[in-house]
Amino acid sequence: MWRGKAVGGTLGAPWEGSHGPHDLTFYRPVPDGMVPNDDLDLQVLWAAHLAGDWGGEVSRGHFAAAWLADVRFPWDEYGLARRNLALGIPPPWSGAYDNAFAGGLGAAIRSELWAALAPGDPARAAAFAREDGCVDHAGCGVDAEAYWAALESLAFAGGAPADLAARALAFLPADSALHAPVRDALRLCAAPGATPHGVRAALLAAHGSPNFTDARMNLALAVAALALGGGDFGRTVCLAVDFGQDTDCTGATVGAVLGILDPAGIPARWLAPIGDAVVLNPGVRCPDAPATLDALADLVLALRPRVRLAPPPSKAWRKPTSSSASATATTSGCSIPSAPPREGSPRVPASGGALARVRPE
Repeated sequence: MWRGKAVGGTLGAPWEGSHGPHDLTFYRPVPDGMVPNDDLDLQVLWAAHLAGDWGGEVSRGHFAAAWLADVRFPWDEYGLARRNLALGIPPPWSGAYDNAFAGGLGAAIRSELWAALAPGDPARAAAFAREDGCVDHAGCGVDAEAYWAALESLAFAGGAPADLAARALAFLPADSALHAPVRDALRLCAAPGATPHGVRAALLAAHGSPNFTDARMNLALAVAALALGGGDFGRTVCLAVDFGQDTDCTGATVGAVLGILDPAGIPARWLAPIGDAVVLNPGVRCPDAPATLDALADLVLALRPRVRLAPPPSKAWRKPTSSSASATATTSGCSIPSAPPREGSPRVPASGGALARVRPE
C-alpha cells in the first residue's frame, strides 16, 4: 500500500495543478528517489504519535496539538486551520470557520492509515478518518477522507476497483455532495465506447472547479482512473495523473488502492526509481519517523490492536464574531506564515471573515 502511494505521488508531483491530459506511460521525468509529499508526511506523523505519546488514541485534540507543534504547512486549508487553532478555535470548528478550502483534498489524502488500522471494517476506518479530517476540513473535505478510508478498508478483503468505489458510497451521509461525482464517474466509465479523454471531459464539465484541489472534482477523476484502469497498476496511476488537477494526490490514492489489492502487482520498474526510504517535507517535524516504507508498514501493523477512537468531546465552544477573529488573527502573530501557496492555487486569506457554509463534523 505505502509503495503504491509513494509511486503514484512521485509520478503526479511534476504535474500538480495542471489541466491534462498528459498521455503518460511512465515517470516524466524519472526520479532518483521518492518525492516528499504531504499525502504521506502527515500519515507518518500521525502513526508515530499513535505509537508514542498518544497511546493509540485517535483524537481530534491530539491532531490539533500536532498541527500546531509539528506541522508548518501554510497552504490553503492547512494554513487556515492552523490559524484557527492558534486563535483557540477547536475542532471541528477549526476546519469550518472562515475556511474557503474546507472542501479541499488535504484530508482525503490521509485515508490509508485509517484503512490499514481497520482493514475489513470500513465503518471504523471512516470514523477514524472523520476524527482526523474535521481539524482542517468540513463538509465534502471530511466526507472525502471517510470515503477513501472506507473504500481502502474494503479493499483489504479484495474486489474489483469499480465495485469497491460503489460500495464505499454507503459510508457517506445520504446528503453528501460526493455521491454524484462518484456515480457519474462509474456510469460514464461503464458506458459502451467510453474513452479516458471522453470521460475526463464529461466529468470536468459536470464537476469541474477553478480550485485544482477541490475534493469533488478530484474524487470523480480518481474513481474514473480506478474504473478504467482495469486493475493494471501502471495504467491506473497514469490515467489518474493524465486527468490533471491535484495529480500527486489522485495518483497517490489510486496507487495505494491497487497496492492494497495486489501488493505484488506493482511492477519492479515502477518501484526501482523511488527506493524504500521515507522522505518527509521539511515542514513536518517527526523525529520518530520510520526510516523506510517497510518500517512504516510494520509500525502500522503493530498499532492495530492498540488503536481506539477517543470519546466525543463534551465541552461546547461558542463561535467568535468575524470581526474579533479577524482582529486576533492580525495582531497576535497567528496569521498564516508568509510563504508561497501551492503552484496554481489561489492565495489564502491571512485573516478572518465570514463563517464558511460547510457542515462541521
